[in-house]
Amino acid sequence: MNNTFQYHFGGATTGTQANHVEWTSLDIDSPVRDKRLENMAAFVAVFWRQKRYGPTLREIQSELHIASLGTIRSDIDHLVRAGWVDYTPYQSRTLVPTDKLLSLV
Repeated sequence: MNNTFQYHFGGATTGTQANHVEWTSLDIDSPVRDKRLENMAAFVAVFWRQKRYGPTLREIQSELHIASLGTIRSDIDHLVRAGWVDYTPYQSRTLVPTDKLLSLV
């Protein structure tokens, strides 16, 4: 499968070609959630590449226009289980992309 991340962050478009990545491997039923998870993973990776530290949950909330922090936490749990990000709850800026995700960006 061939996916392309098109993500607008900080006023610039970041286009990243991803080869052989299936976001459906996250075992999520809803296509809306798949797209949201894809956007969240792309945002975390681009943010980390630009700043060399992870975004806060509030930064994710603001950037992706997600109303609930609970939704963000749930999505992060899915990304952690899929091996796309590492996260230590209750500690600032510990959300970072794994090498698996960074190899796509």
